[in-house]
Formats: sequence, C-alpha cells, structure tokens
Amino acid sequence: MPKCRRAIGVLLILVGLMAAPVCVAGTDGKDASGGAKATTAAAKAAEKPKEKAASNEDMLAAIEQLKGMIADQSRELEAQRTALRAQQEKMEAMERKVEKSETPTASAPASAVPAAAPPQNGEVKKIDDRLTQVETDFGAYKKANDGKVGRFGPFSFSGDARMRFEPFYGGGPVATQNPNRVRYRVRLRFNATAKFNDEFSGGFSLGSGDTNDPISTNQTLTNGFTRKPFFIDRAFIKYDPKWLHPFSMTVGKFGYTWYRTELTWDNDLNPEGFSESLTWKINNPVLERISLVAFQLPVIEVSTKPDTFIYGGQLQTNWKLGDYVKFGGYVGFTNYQNADALRDARAAATIGGSSNSNAASSNGSQYESKFGLLDVIGRLDFKTPWSRWPVMAQLDFVNNTRACRNLVNVPLANQTPCNPRDRSGYWTDLLFGRQQEKGDWQWGYSYIHIEREATVDAFNFSDLRVPTNVFNHRVVLNYQTYRNVQLGFTGLFGRPLVTTTTPTRESILKRLQFDVIYKF
Repeated sequence: MPKCRRAIGVLLILVGLMAAPVCVAGTDGKDASGGAKATTAAAKAAEKPKEKAASNEDMLAAIEQLKGMIADQSRELEAQRTALRAQQEKMEAMERKVEKSETPTASAPASAVPAAAPPQNGEVKKIDDRLTQVETDFGAYKKANDGKVGRFGPFSFSGDARMRFEPFYGGGPVATQNPNRVRYRVRLRFNATAKFNDEFSGGFSLGSGDTNDPISTNQTLTNGFTRKPFFIDRAFIKYDPKWLHPFSMTVGKFGYTWYRTELTWDNDLNPEGFSESLTWKINNPVLERISLVAFQLPVIEVSTKPDTFIYGGQLQTNWKLGDYVKFGGYVGFTNYQNADALRDARAAATIGGSSNSNAASSNGSQYESKFGLLDVIGRLDFKTPWSRWPVMAQLDFVNNTRACRNLVNVPLANQTPCNPRDRSGYWTDLLFGRQQEKGDWQWGYSYIHIEREATVDAFNFSDLRVPTNVFNHRVVLNYQTYRNVQLGFTGLFGRPLVTTTTPTRESILKRLQFDVIYKF
C-alpha cells in the first residue's frame, strides 16, 4: 500500500511539470505594458530552451523511479504466488499421505510391504488424531441417540404389529368335511419397561384381542367394522434386592418366569400373581447356571365355590458341552387347586379360547381329572460354522399325575368316560436359522401329540385342532426382509386322536398362516 501511494505521488509530480510551461505562458501579458512586454518576451524567449531542458530531465527521472517501483511490486507479487503454490503442494502431499495410510495393503505382495511404516510428520499425525476423534464422537452420539429413540425418561418402549391371512381346509368327519374358510386377523402389542433404581423395575403392555380369551392377542376382522379392543396385557413390578443377590421376585401380570413350551402354556398368555426365583452362576467349565423358580397364580375367585389357584416350581440347569453345544435341562411340577371353577367358567363362556377337550361331567361344570403336571424339558443349541444357521432341538414331556381322580366329586349321573391312561403329552421342536438381521432365514418343524388328560385345555397352544386328544404337525418358514420387518408362514396339519372315547376318525385339518410382522 505505501508503494502505491508513492507511485500516485510521482504521477502527480509529472502532471505538474507538464502543466508548468502552459501556466507561465498564460500570465506574461497581465503584468507589463506594451514596450516592457516586448523586452520581457525577448528575455524569456532566450531562457525558454533552458527551462524546457530542465523539465524533460525531471520527467525522465520520475519515469525511471516509477518503473523501479512497479518492478518491485511485481517481484513481491511473484514471491507471494510462489509461496501460495508451495503451500498448496504441501497440503496435497499431506492428503496423499493420509489416503495412503488408510488404504488396505492386504492385497499387496509381501515384498512390497515395508518392515516398518515410516513415522508420520507432526501435521499428518494431528489430522489422523482429529479424524479418530471425530469418528469416536460420532459413534458415541449415534449410540446415545439410538437409545433415546425408544426411551422416555426411565421407560423403554417396544412392540409389534402383525397382519395375518389364514385359510382353513378340511377337518371334521371324513364323510362330511367342514367347509373351507378364510379369515383375516391383526395383532398389535405395545410394551413399556422401566428400571426405577438398582433394585426395582417394572412395566406394562397393551395388546389387542378378545377380553375373554387369555391365550390369543389376535383380532379377527369381522363384526361390521366395529372398533377393536386394546387391553392391559401386562402390569408388573420386579424386585432384585442387592442384599440377597441370587433372589428375584415378580408381582402382577407378567411374562413367564419359568421355561415352558406351548404343550402346557400358550405364548400369548401372561400369568397373574407372584413368582420368585433363586439363580446361581456356577464357576464351572460344564455347568454354567442353576435356578429355582416358584409361582403362585390366583386364577378364579368366586363366592359360591372354592377359589382356583395354580402353584408350581421348576429346577433349571444350563450346561456347556464344548465350544459348539449347549444344553438346558428343566424339571417342573404344576398343581391346579380346585380346577372345577375354571371348567365352570369355560362352560359359561366367561373364559373363552380353545374348545373344551378334557373329560368333564355331562353338565359341563366339572373336570373329571385333577391336574398335577410333571413337566420335563430338554433343549440343545448347536453353534455351526455359519453364524446365520444355528440349530435348536428340544423335547417336552408332560404327565398328569392326577388323571381321572376327580370322578369321586362328580355325581354318578353326570359322569362320562375318563381313561386314566390318557395322561401324557409330547412336543418336539427342530429349528434351523435365526431372525436377527436383514436376509436371515429360519425353518422349523414341530411334532405335537397330546392325550386327553395330559394338560389343562384352557391354557395351552391355541392354534391346534383341539387343545388335547390331538396330534399335529407344524411347519414354519420365516424370512427377515428388513431388520424390523419379517415375512412368515406357518402350516398346521392335524386331527383328533382316535381312542375309545373318540372312535370317529376325522380328516386332517390344514390351517395355513401367512404373516407380515413389523417390530419396533
């Protein structure tokens, strides 16, 4: 900037020098008379060449000075351009080094890989550190916000929505088969759980379905577009005392605290009452865990009959049989106290669900069996070389130790045939694959055989031809189209057992279920 000011000053001087002779000539005639003017003009005419020569020399000197200043400024600009180019080249070199350090070298030949990477200069290291910090911060931010999407304060939320197309083919007596039918069903569930402090947690769930059906959250699309109910399906509190670490207690309407299959308990049922457990993790290479679970479930409270209660317990063990096999062993006993009130409620349709299939009095108000269920389950989990294809196999055996023992309480006139040998049930599962990530497949097969008095017909698997005195095949195929969307197919093929009490053979009922499930 100072050089620019000097250049402007020199230009002004040149302009002044060029204008000086003109000014002098313009003022000569104003200061003298005619004679004096002639004399003065003659004298100045003699001096004019000298003044002109001096003016030319000054102009040349000023021009030379201006040229020098312009040359200095040009050199300064060129130096700035050179410095800028050098800085740009340095930045490009640093970018190439960073890209080279991030490029995988696994495919390079061994001879091309240096024994040790040369140390990076300080600036490149700073860039690497900044990139690492940005990645770390972004990961922490994503993790924190992913958790907040399904959270509000201490509550975590989840749920699912399922759309089902369900046709039925066959079934009924061979001579007169049942007509084919098709129904459309929806299921909607919403869950909220919270950890209140280090010892107390709890939650609630809402679900669709029929208020009188404890073993299904399906809602059939029918009844002329009437509104569909949405009810409390769970409401519970769990206590895990720090002063007694192995102990845990759950109160309310909760999910199962013991291990079971749908041979005895349907997946959609949520029991009500109390459950306690003691769990010990074992420091052993084979035996990993031992648990004791107890439960006390009030079923029906009535004023005219003794209340119905369920008491039960289960011993659970988990074993590690090498690096690829795990085994779970479960032995439990469930006692139904005063089950007749349950049968009476089902006869009066105050408790719906599956059809009645246990032997009962002719008026339908009493079971002819008592129920003390010995339930033994063995489960094997196999880890395969393919992470998407684990294998699970399990067998559940149940035996009603009190089959036909309620006949003494049924009036003779109301008694119907009850065979105490029809007391056992079997359920086998074989499962390949998983349902976790997009693109996962899962295939499964189950064989189900349940004799008439093996279990209580009110609470086991709701999709069988009948709850007991039945055999069934089940085929399952699931595909995970997205992480939270699943396509599923289930085929159920079965009929009642042919026994002395049910001598008429039925055709196979083919029940197909096509599902689309969205989970959140």
